[in-house]
Amino acid sequence: MVIQGKGKAPKAPNQNRPSPVSKIGKIASLKKFADSAVALDLMHDLAKAVAPIINDRRFLVGLLSEMDPKNANLLGLNVNYGQKILIRLRPAYNKATFLPTSDLIGTFLHELCHNVHGPHNGAFYALLESLKNQFMAASYLKQYFVEETRLGGNSVFLGSQSIRDARIKKLGAGIHKAETRRLGGVAVPLNDRRRIMLEAAERRQKDNRWCLQGSTLDVPSSTELNIEVVDLTGEENEPDLEIARRPKTSEDYTVDKRETKIKVVDLTDD
Repeated sequence: MVIQGKGKAPKAPNQNRPSPVSKIGKIASLKKFADSAVALDLMHDLAKAVAPIINDRRFLVGLLSEMDPKNANLLGLNVNYGQKILIRLRPAYNKATFLPTSDLIGTFLHELCHNVHGPHNGAFYALLESLKNQFMAASYLKQYFVEETRLGGNSVFLGSQSIRDARIKKLGAGIHKAETRRLGGVAVPLNDRRRIMLEAAERRQKDNRWCLQGSTLDVPSSTELNIEVVDLTGEENEPDLEIARRPKTSEDYTVDKRETKIKVVDLTDD
């Protein structure tokens, strides 16, 4: 069933596109920005870039959407373990531009980890490093490249090799420093343990930028979103963001329209 939004549909070549990834129910951008269609293209590109990981790990995302939080340091939110994943596309200081695609992919991978682990603990970081490595390996094989776009200006294309190198350097930062175990259980010297503890504390502090505790005010309402096609799998009174085709289990999650609180699982109080 297809429900079209009110008003005239924008004349764009990407009109009426479904989600390119079956495990992502809906993809949206914010209608309040003049370049909402460009942002929607970018959201679709992010979904396609991470699709191999999403399919391989069987992640489910009800809504993948742009967000524009009031807190300038907030880069992403994961609501109800994947029911909504929200990503800041634009820097707070200039919302006429977009953040580097490598940063957006890094945020997306980070938020996907919260589908499995809520707090930033060892299991969370182990999964995050695994996703980063998997993404980089797939990028090398497919020679994936990206292009940064500035509103009102010409696209700046740096060449696939230079962009890929910059993205890999960004995503790969800290991978080797995070590994502290040694084969055979060799004891770690005291100075190294202190360094490891300091690095872990610094990393948790850095993650305050990614996953600062969000407010329900940072979650855009359906009227604020540019969703070109909405596929519903049930009746009209079905919860808006129930993940399509997800098996019903005791851990299944839905949004009750009578509820006023939304559980945001991006927490930093480890």
